[in-house]
Amino acid sequence: MTSETKHPPAGGHRVRADGGVAAVIAYLVVMVGVAVGLFVAWSQGSAGGGRGAVVSGIAVLVGAFLRLALPARLVGLLGTRKRAADVVTLTVIGAGLIAAGLVLPR
Repeated sequence: MTSETKHPPAGGHRVRADGGVAAVIAYLVVMVGVAVGLFVAWSQGSAGGGRGAVVSGIAVLVGAFLRLALPARLVGLLGTRKRAADVVTLTVIGAGLIAAGLVLPR
């Protein structure tokens, strides 16, 4: 083998470059939603922590839905593992944020 031979990335996953800009949109939707939730929690202080957590949790649940509904080439950074593992992980985190936001005092 020469030094010019390309090796697949560690873990055997191939990088999917055919999604282009569309592959970034799903990830940006989730990141903007989480950023809005963090801003709500930050701007309203301790009284807004619950609202901010709920907004962030909903954004993460939207990410779980997008990971489930979109084809693999369009999920971008939301697709880091197998589809089932990604959806379960995002669902648990989103539900946990919503539950935490609902039990925080207002």
